[in-house]
Amino acid sequence: MTAFFTDFFRAQLTANPNLLNPGNVRVVLWRTAPSMEGGVAPYVGVRTVAELEALPGWAEVSGIAGYPFATRSVAVSTRTAPAGSPNRYVTFTQYPFIDMAEPVGIEAVGVQYIGTVGGQTNPLIMVTNTPTGLFQNVYPADALTAQPDLTPGRFPDATNRWLLGWAVPTGGAQIAPVEGPLAMFKGAPAYEAANTQHVWLYPQRANMVANPSFEAPGVGYWSSEGAITRVAGGAPDNGVWHGNFAGKIAESNVFPTLQGDMDHEAWTIQLMAKGTGPCKVGLVYWDRDYRLTGVDWGEETWQLQTGAWTHIACLRQGYQAHTAMVRIETQTASFKIDQVIAERGYLKDWPYFDGDEKYGAGDSYCWYNGMASQGASYSLWYGNRRAVMGRLFATDTDMDDPDVLTDEDVAKWGLVYQWVPAGVQVIPHICVFYPGDLRAPVPPKDPGVLPYYNVSTQPLGVINPWV
Repeated sequence: MTAFFTDFFRAQLTANPNLLNPGNVRVVLWRTAPSMEGGVAPYVGVRTVAELEALPGWAEVSGIAGYPFATRSVAVSTRTAPAGSPNRYVTFTQYPFIDMAEPVGIEAVGVQYIGTVGGQTNPLIMVTNTPTGLFQNVYPADALTAQPDLTPGRFPDATNRWLLGWAVPTGGAQIAPVEGPLAMFKGAPAYEAANTQHVWLYPQRANMVANPSFEAPGVGYWSSEGAITRVAGGAPDNGVWHGNFAGKIAESNVFPTLQGDMDHEAWTIQLMAKGTGPCKVGLVYWDRDYRLTGVDWGEETWQLQTGAWTHIACLRQGYQAHTAMVRIETQTASFKIDQVIAERGYLKDWPYFDGDEKYGAGDSYCWYNGMASQGASYSLWYGNRRAVMGRLFATDTDMDDPDVLTDEDVAKWGLVYQWVPAGVQVIPHICVFYPGDLRAPVPPKDPGVLPYYNVSTQPLGVINPWV
């Protein structure tokens, strides 16, 4: 795992080794963060949480009651190891998450200094993914802590846990902190009856564009360099709304490529568009390290019309993509879009869908996180979900006629409880993408769009498709 300390904090600690003796710190949780396996050099120069979150991949937890921890901090103090050791350690007990009202999935943890130092208010001390791994769910009963240091003679008791430490430098050298043995203290789990079987049911298709046909009020899941409005009157055969962009670029929400335990590289994008002049559609993507912004524009260019909707369907590839988004560009200052879909795999000939679909078997369509997120989240398609659930624990049987499915054949395959041992409780998890998925809401988009690539915008920049 990887951690880094900011250059700003290291300089302040070198100037005042008693900066945290005593001091107060606050914890920051990131829902998404780079894996940092490619190095931490792009991040050590940041001074604040805001500066870090301006870089690709850093998305702080949002929409969780009680977070951010705006009013609570924990006390820390600096101690020198006994027996003449020159090492110093910043000790604490734990940082509880009791303020949070619900669980949240996180990829990294940060620590802020509370107060003003060197002219900077609440500067960032360190960031680590050691206690989270690539991903971990945390619950209100959990806490950030550290493994107890049982080194003989290190501290007079084993209850001390250290957040960071350093060897006292000589000759005026800058202090080089190292992180402590940080870990997540897991609270008491929720009660679960014995003999319980969990089953994860992934969708067959998932539209990863939030508010794909602008049926949800507002346009917070889209961004442009101009104004965006939700306009009455939709493209044929679906809905009564569309999005009008007073600019040349439209960007969707950023979405994960993960389903199950694997990221997907192959994507299909479809939409309806109206306007004038040429139009291009790209898949913008980042790998787990967010080292640069990739984009596949393909080779197609569509000519939009003012009087008719143009159906756009294309295949795009995101090499080692971990997160992605749809970017639509024109060369005129206004255009309209509707029925946007981005889904895993090459499904160019499959029709558009969202969770409001009118046709299909019962329970085939749903919204990620349920009806509470209708239009403001991903929409999922299961294809006869009830029957799929009924076959979760069935066994394969030979059909009398493989071309005809009879009621007798269905009975042979069985319902869930025909094949589960007596007394076992089955808990199917639906509308999820991976085990432990908490169905986090889609975060709103920041205003504006990514700039075109040049030396100064790397790694944010997107390749210009028009040159």
